[in-house]
Parts: sequence; C-alpha cells; structure tokens
Amino acid sequence: MPRIPSVNSCVATVHDPAMHMLFADNNLILDLCGFGSPLEWLGRLIDPSGRSNDLRTQRFVEPGVGRTYLVDRVGIHSRPDLVDFTVSGVGPTQYCTTGFPDVGSPLDGFCSLDKILHRHHVAEVLELEGCRVPRTAAIIALPDLRKRTVQGEDVAAGLLVRGSKTAFRVQQFDPLHGFAHSDWCSPNVEATLVHRVPSGVEAEDVLATAAHHWHIRSLARAYRFRFMKDAPERAGIEIRWAVVAAYARCALATLCARLACDGVEILTPAQYVEWFAREIGRQLAVFGRIGFLFDYRVCRNLGYASTFNEGQISVLAEFHDLETALLVWEPRSAGVYATDSELLALRDNFRTLHSLDVKQASEVVETTATIVQPDDEYATPRALQSFYDAYNA
Repeated sequence: MPRIPSVNSCVATVHDPAMHMLFADNNLILDLCGFGSPLEWLGRLIDPSGRSNDLRTQRFVEPGVGRTYLVDRVGIHSRPDLVDFTVSGVGPTQYCTTGFPDVGSPLDGFCSLDKILHRHHVAEVLELEGCRVPRTAAIIALPDLRKRTVQGEDVAAGLLVRGSKTAFRVQQFDPLHGFAHSDWCSPNVEATLVHRVPSGVEAEDVLATAAHHWHIRSLARAYRFRFMKDAPERAGIEIRWAVVAAYARCALATLCARLACDGVEILTPAQYVEWFAREIGRQLAVFGRIGFLFDYRVCRNLGYASTFNEGQISVLAEFHDLETALLVWEPRSAGVYATDSELLALRDNFRTLHSLDVKQASEVVETTATIVQPDDEYATPRALQSFYDAYNA
C-alpha cells in the first residue's frame, strides 16, 4: 500500500470487553502476539486519543478508507491463498474527516450488524458458485455501540473480519487516489507531485489537474485522449499517469506472485489482462444465472451511480464490498434496506439491471487494460473481447 510524507497510515486501537464473538471460521489461525484471546486481537476499535504506545495495538489503514483497517497474524487453515485480512466497522479512521466522499450513510465509521450478516450470507452463496469473494473469518457484536442508518434508525453494530487474496483494488493502481479523499491530505498530494512539473509551464495550472481527485476510470480515459487537452491540462494528466504507471509495474509483480498460489502462471502484462478479463466475465455470467445484483439501490433510480466500480474489485478479480449486493430471488434479509415494492421492481427488471452490471464490469476491465498496457492500442479491445467471450461461454 502507498505512503506519502507527513501522512500517518496507522491508528491506535482499543479493545472493548463488552464485545462478543458471534461467528468464527472453524479453521481460523491466529498468532495472538501475547494477547489473551482471539477476541482481544480481532475485536479492536480505533482509539480517537491515539495514546497507546503498544505497537501490537497499531493497525494499518489503507489510504482513503473510512472504517476499515488491515490486521496481521491471521489466517484460515483451509485457505492459504487468503493473505490480506481486514476488520470493518472499527470507527472513523484518520481519513474520514473533511472532504470525505458521501457514502450514503452517516460517517460514524461503524457497520450495521444486520448488514454484516447479510454480506456474510451473500459471500457464502457466491463462493459456493465459484466466485472470488472475501471469506468471513469472524463476526463480532458490539453491544455498547449503535449504528445510525440513512433512515435515521439506531441499529446494532458489529465488526466484520474478512480474508481475501488481496486487499488491493483496481482503483489503488493510482497510489494518490485514497489520500485525495480527505481535504487535509491535499497539500501532501501536491507536495508529492510538484517536483514533476516541467519547467516553462505554470505550476499552479498543471498541479490543479495532476493533484485532482481522479477516479481511475476517468483518469485512464483522460490519458487516452490527452492529445485533445490544452498544454497545462495535458501536462497534469501525464504527470499523474506517470505515477500510476510506475506504481502499477511494482504492483503487477506482487499480484502475479499471489496468482501463482492459485496455480496461475502470469509472465507478461498481456497475460494478466487476459486472465483478469476472463475471470470477471466468467463471474458476471454466474451473477446473471443466480440473480445477483451488486448494488440494489439502483432500483430507486436507473441513473444512480452504482458502487460497482474499480474501487470494489480487487486486482485478483475479487468482488469485495457486498454490503448493498442482493440475490433477488431470495427472501429479504434484515440487512437489505429496501421496500417490498423496490424488491419487486428489482425482480421484474433483473435482466435490465444485470445488463448494467455487465456494462460496469466491462468498464473495469477496460480501465485495467489501459493501466497495465498503456502503450498497446489494441489492449483494450482484446480485453473486452476476452471479457465477453467468458461471459457468453
């Protein structure tokens, strides 16, 4: 995960004795590092005071993430391929401050226990269908805390511990994106880029583009069509893209090593792009067959900006955030905040809504191809062909 100067990526945590374990994977492996129980190691909230000097209580927060940290010394015996473990619902991180994106619910940093149970169930169904999703390692109840929903209700809160092949998502090929989530990080982002501004141009104009809070999809498209921009904007795009390209080369080596754990040998960027496109296409075909939608909130507005994007799909083709996912043919669970009429509309219009998910997935594939093979003008059409071949197989 990226770091930039003057931004502390770690947080202090504290254990609440009132917590209790609702679920733990039977094959859970823990190195408790001197703590007395699995609950004391996994069940930790962010300590706003940050006073603890015990390094065992420090946790790393991915840049720009609002309520989740990474935890080490965790594994699942039956799944050695799961190497990145996260805990969600831990309270507001250092990034969850001014300028943080509107996520549709109060920014308290907590997770609804009902939604956690819903995510766990959906992940189990998808895994049984051969999809690549994080495995639930543990679910912890927080009796002393309540989560405020977007509807204004106070509901039970909990912690969700999950293991994945990688926590690294396609959006994170841009190492600066997460930092730009928070206004207080903006000067640090600019300071990271200012030395790249070429001489003879107005630095302020170039930095306005280079340090912009780009979504990786928009940045990839801007790079492809940069020749249509004026000189300062084009220079800013090229500066930001150079950072992405350099970081992607490093990340690609790591993810290829992790793919080897799955018995997949990737030797070239082109092979990786083809593998990624086919894996995403294969899984979208499963989604269509079992009646899975990535974001049921689309039922309220067909123009809604679905969360099905590069920020939710890992570079190893895992579908990470299942909080608003839905299996439309199943009875509604308590973790689905939709009315009966909305659920009926989802079922009646499933094929249309699924086609929107397919379109979103194809754009993630397109973005990935542009990042990994930026100088190959045929990389994107080849990747899209592989995606649709796998989807229609």
